[in-house]
Amino acid sequence: MNHTIQNLEASFQDVKSENSVLKDKIYSLNSSFYQYNFTYSDSFQRQKQFDELQLLQQQQDYMIESMNHTFQNLEASFRDVQSANGVLNGRLDSLNSSFLQQNHSSVDYITKELQLQTQNLSLSLMELNKSRSEDIETLRNIIRSREQDVPKNITSVVNSLKLNDRYLSLSLLDLQNNISMIGTLLQEQQRIQSNQHKLLQMEIQNLTYSFNKSTILLSNLQTRQETTVAFTAGVCNIPGDNKVFSPGQTVIFRQIIYQVGGGYNPSSGIFTAPKTGLYVIFCTNVAEYHETFWTKIMINGSAKAGVMALLRSSNVYIYQSASNLVVHLLQMGDRVWIQVRSGNHLCSDSPETTFSVVMINGSF
Repeated sequence: MNHTIQNLEASFQDVKSENSVLKDKIYSLNSSFYQYNFTYSDSFQRQKQFDELQLLQQQQDYMIESMNHTFQNLEASFRDVQSANGVLNGRLDSLNSSFLQQNHSSVDYITKELQLQTQNLSLSLMELNKSRSEDIETLRNIIRSREQDVPKNITSVVNSLKLNDRYLSLSLLDLQNNISMIGTLLQEQQRIQSNQHKLLQMEIQNLTYSFNKSTILLSNLQTRQETTVAFTAGVCNIPGDNKVFSPGQTVIFRQIIYQVGGGYNPSSGIFTAPKTGLYVIFCTNVAEYHETFWTKIMINGSAKAGVMALLRSSNVYIYQSASNLVVHLLQMGDRVWIQVRSGNHLCSDSPETTFSVVMINGSF
C-alpha cells in the first residue's frame, strides 16, 4: 500500500510537471503573438485575428482550469488515501496491541479481518489508480491535441498577417506614388500660378504706367486749358451796328465765334492780354462788292501790319479779300485792335471778316 501511495505521488508530480510545461508553452506562444501583434496593431484585420487568438487562449485557460480542477480532485483523493492509510495504521497498531493481549485464536480472526480490509483498500487504490491513469491519459491527449492545434492556428494567423502586411505595403506604395504625382501637379500648378502672377504684375505695371501717363496728360490739358488764351470774332449784320466806316475808326467784331481765357471785349473791339506770352494775331478783311477796304493791326496804338482788300480796276466787279498775321510778345495788359486805314464798307452777310488772337506760349 505504501508503494501504491508512492506511485500516486510520483504520478501527481508528473502531472504537475506536464502542467507547468504546458503553461510555459502557452506563455511562449502568447508572448510571440503579442510581439508580432504589437508590430501590426494598426490593422483592423489583425485586430480580428487577435480576437480569435484571445478566444483560443480563453479555451486554453478553460482547459487549464479543468486540469487544475482534476488535479485538485486527485489531491483530494490522495489526501483521502493518506487519511485512510493513517486510520489503517492506527487500527494496525491497535490490533498489534490486542494481539499481544489475546490468545492465538483471536490473532487468526484479526489477521483475516485485516487481510480483508487490506484487500478492500487495495481494490479501492487500484480503482483510484485506474481512474487517475485514465484522467491523466485524457489530459495528455487534450494537451497533445492543443499543442498541435495551437501552432497550426498561430501559423495560419501569422501567414494571414503576412499577407495583410503585403497588401498594406502595396497600398502604401500606391499611396506614395499618388502623393508624388500630386506633388508634381502642385508644383506645375504653382509654376503656372507664378507665371500668371508675373503676367498680372506686368499688366498692372502697364496699366499703372498708362494711368499715370493719362493723369499727366489730363493734368497738362487742364493746365493748358487754364493757361490758354484764344478767341475769334467776326463782323456781321447786327441791327444798330454802324455799317459805314471811316479812316481811323476801330472795327468792332461783335459776334464772338470762340473765346477761352478772356481778354476780348465785343463792345469796344479791343483785345487786352490777360497774361504775358507769345501771341499770334490774325485778321481777314472782305470788302463790299466792287470796293476796297484797308485795315491795320494795332498793338498799343502802333501799327504792326496792314490788311488790304484792294480793288485794282474799276472794271472788275468782285468781292476783294485780304489776310495777314503777326506773331508778337504781349505783356499782360497790352492792347490789340483792328483800325480802318481806308474804305467804307465790309461784307457782313455772315462773319467773312474776322479777328483772332491765340497765345502760343505762356512761359515768358
